[in-house]
Amino acid sequence: MRIFLMRHGEAQLPCAGMADAQRPLSAAGRKQVGTLAHILATVLARRPLTLWSGSYERAVETAEIIRSRVEVTSFGIHYGAGTGEARGLLPEIVQTATTEDVGIVGHTPFVEQWLYDWTGVRLSFSSPSLAVIQVPIPYENRPSAQLLLYVDKGGLDILSYKERKM
Repeated sequence: MRIFLMRHGEAQLPCAGMADAQRPLSAAGRKQVGTLAHILATVLARRPLTLWSGSYERAVETAEIIRSRVEVTSFGIHYGAGTGEARGLLPEIVQTATTEDVGIVGHTPFVEQWLYDWTGVRLSFSSPSLAVIQVPIPYENRPSAQLLLYVDKGGLDILSYKERKM
């Protein structure tokens, strides 16, 4: 199973009276996510994706842009993806995914922590970023996943890639 950990695109700056959760993507953020969605579509090679998102506006908007560019068979808002309270998130993904590929749109520092917890690799996620990891099935509750690809800054920096049969 491959998991695509993604950080949302660049958000608009905060304005008076607007809660952080309500901040949408900026114009630059929408463009960045479009580039990231193109990379995601290339890596998926027309395979369908199960997609989960945090509840913040910018994460949902990022997921919507991705949904417009790749085949998504199932989409949902996941509490843990938005809050970082993701104990048991990976086992839940493994048990409930309707496809072999699962995307999660979340926030820092959560996506960084999940990557570390699942692979033992520490990387920084700027807006937007993508890490593709291979999770062995059956999943063992320890860092056993392998990092396959890391794309930072919306596709401008591809920092790590291991050729694998995808």
